Amino acid sequence: MNLIPVTFELTGVADSFRAEIKIETSGAEWTLSGLGGDADLGFSCNETISSEARAVSIQTVEVTKTRVSIVTGYGVSATPITLTTVLLAPPGLESIEGTCTLNAGARVYVRFGSGPVIEWEPGRNTGYLPGAMSNLQFIRLAIGGWAPGRSVSIELAGSEKESFQWAMGQGAKGTAPFSISAANGSAVQVGSIAFLPKKILLCSCGGAGNIANEINDLIIEAYIERIDLAKDSGRAPTGRIGLSASCDADIAVIVQIPGQYPQRLTSEPRMFHLM
Repeated sequence: MNLIPVTFELTGVADSFRAEIKIETSGAEWTLSGLGGDADLGFSCNETISSEARAVSIQTVEVTKTRVSIVTGYGVSATPITLTTVLLAPPGLESIEGTCTLNAGARVYVRFGSGPVIEWEPGRNTGYLPGAMSNLQFIRLAIGGWAPGRSVSIELAGSEKESFQWAMGQGAKGTAPFSISAANGSAVQVGSIAFLPKKILLCSCGGAGNIANEINDLIIEAYIERIDLAKDSGRAPTGRIGLSASCDADIAVIVQIPGQYPQRLTSEPRMFHLM
Protein backbone atom coordinates (compact mmCIF):
# COMPACT_ATOMS: atom_id res chain seq x y z
CA MET A 1 0.00 0.00 0.00
CA ASN A 2 1.15 3.55 -0.74
CA LEU A 3 1.05 6.30 1.90
CA ILE A 4 0.25 9.72 0.41
CA PRO A 5 0.17 12.86 2.60
CA VAL A 6 -2.91 14.99 1.98
CA THR A 7 -3.56 18.62 2.94
CA PHE A 8 -7.01 20.21 3.09
CA GLU A 9 -7.51 23.96 3.52
CA LEU A 10 -11.08 24.95 4.30
CA THR A 11 -12.27 28.55 4.07
CA GLY A 12 -15.62 30.16 4.79
CA VAL A 13 -16.96 27.28 6.90
CA ALA A 14 -20.02 28.46 8.81
CA ASP A 15 -20.25 28.48 12.60
CA SER A 16 -21.43 25.25 14.21
CA PHE A 17 -21.35 23.38 10.88
CA ARG A 18 -20.22 19.82 10.12
CA ALA A 19 -17.81 19.85 7.17
CA GLU A 20 -17.04 16.39 5.81
CA ILE A 21 -14.76 14.82 3.19
CA LYS A 22 -15.60 11.22 2.35
CA ILE A 23 -13.75 8.64 0.21
CA GLU A 24 -15.84 6.43 -2.08
CA THR A 25 -13.08 4.44 -3.80
CA SER A 26 -12.64 0.77 -2.92
CA GLY A 27 -9.29 -0.01 -1.29
CA ALA A 28 -8.44 3.62 -0.41
CA GLU A 29 -8.78 4.88 3.15
CA TRP A 30 -7.66 7.63 5.52
CA THR A 31 -5.14 6.83 8.24
CA LEU A 32 -3.90 8.80 11.26
CA SER A 33 -0.38 7.44 10.97
CA GLY A 34 2.51 9.40 9.51
CA LEU A 35 4.87 8.09 6.87
CA GLY A 36 7.22 6.48 9.39
CA GLY A 37 9.90 9.10 10.12
CA ASP A 38 10.44 11.06 13.33
CA ALA A 39 9.38 14.33 11.68
CA ASP A 40 6.41 12.89 9.79
CA LEU A 41 2.97 14.34 10.28
CA GLY A 42 -0.14 12.17 10.41
CA PHE A 43 -3.44 13.86 11.19
CA SER A 44 -3.15 17.49 12.29
CA CYS A 45 -5.18 20.67 12.50
CA ASN A 46 -3.46 23.99 11.68
CA GLU A 47 0.00 22.48 12.19
CA THR A 48 1.30 24.56 9.29
CA ILE A 49 3.96 27.19 8.68
CA SER A 50 1.43 29.97 9.26
CA SER A 51 -0.34 28.38 12.24
CA GLU A 52 0.94 30.99 14.73
CA ALA A 53 -1.42 33.56 13.21
CA ARG A 54 -4.45 31.26 13.39
CA ALA A 55 -6.78 30.43 16.25
CA VAL A 56 -9.91 28.48 15.40
CA SER A 57 -12.84 27.13 17.36
CA ILE A 58 -13.64 23.48 16.65
CA GLN A 59 -16.15 21.42 18.60
CA THR A 60 -15.30 17.95 17.32
CA VAL A 61 -12.95 16.21 14.90
CA GLU A 62 -13.67 12.74 13.53
CA VAL A 63 -11.44 10.58 11.32
CA THR A 64 -12.49 7.13 10.12
CA LYS A 65 -11.23 4.98 7.26
CA THR A 66 -13.64 6.66 4.85
CA ARG A 67 -14.40 10.06 6.40
CA VAL A 68 -12.69 13.19 7.76
CA SER A 69 -15.10 15.61 9.42
CA ILE A 70 -15.06 18.60 11.76
CA VAL A 71 -17.80 20.49 13.57
CA THR A 72 -16.85 24.13 13.88
CA GLY A 73 -17.41 26.36 16.87
CA TYR A 74 -18.18 30.07 16.65
CA GLY A 75 -16.38 32.93 14.91
CA VAL A 76 -14.50 30.70 12.46
CA SER A 77 -15.83 31.82 9.08
CA ALA A 78 -13.01 34.32 8.48
CA THR A 79 -10.23 31.90 9.50
CA PRO A 80 -8.86 29.18 7.19
CA ILE A 81 -8.67 25.71 8.72
CA THR A 82 -5.84 23.46 7.55
CA LEU A 83 -6.09 19.71 8.08
CA THR A 84 -3.50 17.08 7.19
CA THR A 85 -3.96 13.35 7.03
CA VAL A 86 -2.53 10.40 5.11
CA LEU A 87 -4.22 8.45 2.34
CA LEU A 88 -3.60 4.71 2.26
CA ALA A 89 -3.92 3.71 -1.41
CA PRO A 90 -3.34 0.38 -3.20
CA PRO A 91 -0.48 0.28 -5.74
CA GLY A 92 -1.47 1.45 -9.19
CA LEU A 93 -4.41 3.57 -8.04
CA GLU A 94 -4.35 6.77 -10.10
CA SER A 95 -7.36 8.62 -8.70
CA ILE A 96 -9.97 8.54 -5.95
CA GLU A 97 -13.62 9.51 -5.87
CA GLY A 98 -15.11 11.34 -2.93
CA THR A 99 -17.80 13.71 -1.73
CA CYS A 100 -17.64 16.99 0.18
CA THR A 101 -20.25 18.37 2.54
CA LEU A 102 -19.85 22.15 2.84
CA ASN A 103 -22.06 25.13 3.57
CA ALA A 104 -22.84 27.64 0.81
CA GLY A 105 -19.83 29.90 0.22
CA ALA A 106 -17.31 27.53 1.80
CA ARG A 107 -14.34 26.19 -0.16
CA VAL A 108 -11.93 23.29 0.33
CA TYR A 109 -8.55 23.14 -1.41
CA VAL A 110 -6.82 19.76 -1.59
CA ARG A 111 -3.21 18.75 -2.27
CA PHE A 112 -2.28 15.07 -2.70
CA GLY A 113 1.44 14.60 -2.02
CA SER A 114 3.46 16.91 -4.27
CA GLY A 115 0.59 17.40 -6.71
CA PRO A 116 -1.02 20.77 -7.46
CA VAL A 117 -3.72 22.30 -5.27
CA ILE A 118 -7.21 21.56 -6.57
CA GLU A 119 -10.56 22.87 -5.40
CA TRP A 120 -13.19 20.36 -4.34
CA GLU A 121 -16.77 21.56 -4.46
CA PRO A 122 -19.81 20.38 -2.50
CA GLY A 123 -20.91 17.04 -3.91
CA ARG A 124 -18.87 14.49 -5.84
CA ASN A 125 -15.20 15.12 -6.71
CA THR A 126 -12.17 13.35 -8.21
CA GLY A 127 -8.62 13.50 -6.91
CA TYR A 128 -5.68 12.43 -9.08
CA LEU A 129 -2.82 10.86 -7.14
CA PRO A 130 0.84 11.70 -7.83
CA GLY A 131 3.15 9.01 -9.14
CA ALA A 132 5.10 7.19 -6.45
CA MET A 133 8.46 7.70 -8.19
CA SER A 134 8.14 11.37 -9.12
CA ASN A 135 11.43 13.25 -9.14
CA LEU A 136 9.74 16.53 -8.18
CA GLN A 137 9.07 17.29 -4.51
CA PHE A 138 6.77 20.17 -3.58
CA ILE A 139 8.04 22.43 -0.79
CA ARG A 140 6.56 25.45 1.00
CA LEU A 141 8.65 28.14 2.68
CA ALA A 142 7.58 30.99 4.96
CA ILE A 143 9.89 33.94 5.55
CA GLY A 144 8.85 35.83 8.67
CA GLY A 145 9.96 39.37 9.49
CA TRP A 146 10.55 40.38 5.87
CA ALA A 147 11.21 44.13 5.63
CA PRO A 148 13.03 46.70 3.46
CA GLY A 149 16.79 46.26 3.29
CA ARG A 150 16.72 42.52 4.02
CA SER A 151 18.00 39.50 2.11
CA VAL A 152 17.84 35.73 2.50
CA SER A 153 19.49 32.76 0.80
CA ILE A 154 17.90 29.27 0.96
CA GLU A 155 20.33 26.54 -0.04
CA LEU A 156 20.21 22.83 -0.95
CA ALA A 157 22.71 20.06 -0.24
CA GLY A 158 22.57 16.48 -1.54
CA SER A 159 24.73 13.40 -0.99
CA GLU A 160 27.19 11.23 -2.88
CA LYS A 161 24.28 9.07 -4.07
CA GLU A 162 22.02 11.80 -5.39
CA SER A 163 21.90 15.49 -6.09
CA PHE A 164 19.09 18.04 -5.90
CA GLN A 165 18.25 21.34 -7.49
CA TRP A 166 15.49 23.91 -7.21
CA ALA A 167 12.80 23.54 -9.86
CA MET A 168 9.82 25.67 -10.79
CA GLY A 169 7.55 22.74 -11.60
CA GLN A 170 5.79 24.71 -14.32
CA GLY A 171 5.23 22.65 -17.44
CA ALA A 172 5.63 19.30 -15.69
CA LYS A 173 2.53 17.12 -15.51
CA GLY A 174 0.75 17.32 -12.18
CA THR A 175 2.68 20.29 -10.77
CA ALA A 176 1.90 23.89 -9.96
CA PRO A 177 4.25 26.75 -10.89
CA PHE A 178 6.75 28.49 -8.63
CA SER A 179 5.05 31.27 -6.68
CA ILE A 180 5.88 33.95 -4.14
CA SER A 181 3.27 35.95 -2.25
CA ALA A 182 2.74 38.02 0.88
CA ALA A 183 0.97 36.13 3.66
CA ASN A 184 -1.46 39.01 4.28
CA GLY A 185 -2.35 39.38 0.60
CA SER A 186 -0.56 42.71 0.13
CA ALA A 187 1.99 43.57 -2.56
CA VAL A 188 5.20 41.53 -2.36
CA GLN A 189 8.11 43.70 -1.22
CA VAL A 190 10.91 42.02 -3.18
CA GLY A 191 13.54 43.96 -5.10
CA SER A 192 15.26 41.00 -6.76
CA ILE A 193 14.99 37.21 -7.01
CA ALA A 194 17.74 34.84 -8.14
CA PHE A 195 16.56 31.29 -8.79
CA LEU A 196 19.73 29.16 -9.00
CA PRO A 197 20.14 25.36 -9.10
CA LYS A 198 21.31 25.16 -5.47
CA LYS A 199 19.91 28.33 -3.90
CA ILE A 200 17.11 30.88 -3.96
CA LEU A 201 18.26 34.45 -3.25
CA LEU A 202 15.79 37.18 -2.27
CA CYS A 203 16.52 40.86 -1.64
CA SER A 204 13.90 43.35 -0.51
CA CYS A 205 13.57 46.75 -2.12
CA GLY A 206 14.37 50.02 -0.35
CA GLY A 207 16.60 50.73 2.62
CA ALA A 208 16.30 49.34 6.10
CA GLY A 209 13.39 50.83 8.05
CA ASN A 210 11.61 50.40 11.35
CA ILE A 211 8.05 51.09 10.23
CA ALA A 212 5.88 48.30 11.59
CA ASN A 213 3.62 48.07 8.57
CA GLU A 214 6.63 47.47 6.32
CA ILE A 215 7.25 44.12 8.00
CA ASN A 216 5.53 41.20 6.30
CA ASP A 217 5.71 37.45 5.89
CA LEU A 218 6.42 35.88 2.50
CA ILE A 219 5.20 32.50 1.27
CA ILE A 220 7.24 30.69 -1.40
CA GLU A 221 6.03 27.56 -3.18
CA ALA A 222 8.53 25.70 -5.33
CA TYR A 223 9.83 22.23 -6.15
CA ILE A 224 13.01 20.31 -5.48
CA GLU A 225 14.12 18.10 -8.35
CA ARG A 226 15.98 14.91 -7.47
CA ILE A 227 18.85 13.86 -9.73
CA ASP A 228 19.79 10.22 -9.09
CA LEU A 229 23.55 9.72 -9.12
CA ALA A 230 23.33 6.07 -8.12
CA LYS A 231 21.64 4.59 -11.20
CA ASP A 232 24.84 3.09 -12.56
CA SER A 233 26.35 2.15 -9.20
CA GLY A 234 23.58 -0.14 -7.96
CA ARG A 235 23.19 1.90 -4.75
CA ALA A 236 19.69 2.90 -3.75
CA PRO A 237 19.10 6.66 -3.33
CA THR A 238 18.34 7.81 0.21
CA GLY A 239 15.97 10.68 -0.56
CA ARG A 240 17.67 12.75 2.16
CA ILE A 241 18.35 16.40 1.55
CA GLY A 242 19.95 19.23 3.50
CA LEU A 243 18.28 22.66 3.65
CA SER A 244 19.79 25.78 5.20
CA ALA A 245 19.09 29.53 5.27
CA SER A 246 21.42 32.52 5.53
CA CYS A 247 19.66 35.61 6.86
CA ASP A 248 19.54 38.12 9.73
CA ALA A 249 18.75 36.72 13.17
CA ASP A 250 15.32 38.40 13.30
CA ILE A 251 14.18 36.72 10.07
CA ALA A 252 12.65 33.25 10.44
CA VAL A 253 12.64 30.81 7.53
CA ILE A 254 10.20 27.94 8.09
CA VAL A 255 10.01 24.98 5.70
CA GLN A 256 7.23 22.44 5.28
CA ILE A 257 7.30 19.35 3.10
CA PRO A 258 3.94 17.59 2.64
CA GLY A 259 3.42 15.05 5.40
CA GLN A 260 6.10 16.53 7.69
CA TYR A 261 6.15 18.98 10.59
CA PRO A 262 7.17 22.56 9.74
CA GLN A 263 10.72 23.29 10.88
CA ARG A 264 12.87 26.40 11.13
CA LEU A 265 16.01 26.59 9.00
CA THR A 266 19.35 27.88 10.26
CA SER A 267 22.75 28.38 8.67
CA GLU A 268 23.54 24.72 9.43
CA PRO A 269 21.92 22.23 7.01
CA ARG A 270 18.88 20.47 8.45
CA MET A 271 18.15 17.05 6.98
CA PHE A 272 14.78 16.14 5.48
CA HIS A 273 13.49 12.97 3.86
CA LEU A 274 11.71 13.44 0.55
CA MET A 275 8.79 11.28 -0.55
